[in-house]
Order: sequence, then structure tokens, then C-alpha cells
Amino acid sequence: MRINVHVIMGLNEDSIGLANNLKENYEVVYICDGIVKTLHVREDFTYVGEQFIHDMDPLVTKVFVYEPPYKTGKLVNKSRSFVMERIKL
Repeated sequence: MRINVHVIMGLNEDSIGLANNLKENYEVVYICDGIVKTLHVREDFTYVGEQFIHDMDPLVTKVFVYEPPYKTGKLVNKSRSFVMERIKL
């Protein structure tokens, strides 16, 4: 069984609602921030760097990436290709 991990690229007003909805459903949510190099835990969210995301093992985690305009994508076998679908907010 793989763990679902949701990664939101950048934090802004639009992504806060999405991140809070995912957290309310007890999902693992990371915010990808260019300033953070590895991992930074705060009260509201956990901030990670891009390298942290690329280092996740696809056998253990199923990574969903959200980019503006916040469509969802699944990281496919550690490649940078995504299977995209529009999400409903």
C-alpha cells in the first residue's frame, strides 16, 4: 500500500483553500517552495524543496502535484512526466 502525498507548487491565496481542504481530509500535504532546500515544518504546513519531492520513492508514495491553475498530476515512475486531470474545488 502506497501513501498518498499531495504537493502544492507555491503558496498563494488560491492554493491555501486547496491545502486546507486536503489537510481536513487527513491527507499528507507539502508546499514546494524555492527558498527551502530540504524540509521546514511550521504550524500551518510543511514546506519542502524540489529535491525532497524528487527523492520520494514511487514504490512507497503516490505523489500528486498541484500547479497553478491547480490541476492535479501524478508523478510517474520518478520521471518528470505527469498524468494531468482537472480538479474540482
